[in-house]
Amino acid sequence: MAASPVQPQDLQTVDLRQFRARDFQHLLEEQNVFWSRDLRWDFTSSRDLIGRFLDTRNLYGYALVSNGDPIGYSYFIYDRDKALIGDLFITAAQSNEEAERYLFHNVVKLAIIFPGVRRVEGQLLSISFDPAREAIYGRAPDVFERLFMLLDGIDRPLDPRAPQPTVEYEPWRDGYLDSAAELIADAYRNHVDSRINDQYRSAAGARQFLYNTSQHPGCGVFFHDAAVVARERRARGLCGMSLATLVQPRVGHITQLCVAPHMRGRGVGYELLRRSIEAFRRYGCAAVSLTVTGSNRGPVGLYERVGFRTIRKFPAFVWEAS
Repeated sequence: MAASPVQPQDLQTVDLRQFRARDFQHLLEEQNVFWSRDLRWDFTSSRDLIGRFLDTRNLYGYALVSNGDPIGYSYFIYDRDKALIGDLFITAAQSNEEAERYLFHNVVKLAIIFPGVRRVEGQLLSISFDPAREAIYGRAPDVFERLFMLLDGIDRPLDPRAPQPTVEYEPWRDGYLDSAAELIADAYRNHVDSRINDQYRSAAGARQFLYNTSQHPGCGVFFHDAAVVARERRARGLCGMSLATLVQPRVGHITQLCVAPHMRGRGVGYELLRRSIEAFRRYGCAAVSLTVTGSNRGPVGLYERVGFRTIRKFPAFVWEAS
């Protein structure tokens, strides 16, 4: 028989540095199953990395404890004046909204008082409550709905659009890094996604984002074959790009798809997406996923026309010091 969901009075939060990986083995295995079953995502690399940080006492956050046993956890990563909430997970047997809210409040408050932090952000795929209703130090965070979308079954190639004579498409090369960072800063200027991720606000921040998505195991394994850029023939920089990873042996993920503002509405985004999906199909993938902000109706419409469907909605939140 499953355990009854715990109530707030039965809970306490304990510094994650008091635990080791063996104490979280059951939680991390359950989380691995959740990501694989619900999101078609291999969580193994992230699980192992979290375990290593636990064993070296370098993971900041809280374990949620009931009767002396950890039943959930949440942690954050410190980056200069910002803290990024990496995850929040509670075992399904004892999870409810009140337990999630209790853990959320405690870890966000801890992140806020970390030396130098002015901003806390996160995207939490497994929670069931709305963070917009949660006042933290007297103020609720800004919350934005995100969509996890999946294209299941890519056995047939998509039809190419009529080519743009002024645009050429090329495989990604590491030498494009600086131009790609400038493209992101241009594409997301005054855009809702730059409120969610402040790295989009500058070329330097975008360069760090590109490094993280290509190197961090939580983003999947960077897949060069499906990474494509678009260039105007007589221009120096990029006018669009689609970057990709493998998150399971036969599941691809689009980590970034953006088009320069002056090139939107010309089919560049579709062609970049088509080429990435075709590379995944040739590799033998059975599905492709991506995430997008729900208010971005143009991109959402494009993905739906191609065949993506929303399989999970989740919040992105930002709390900034006044």
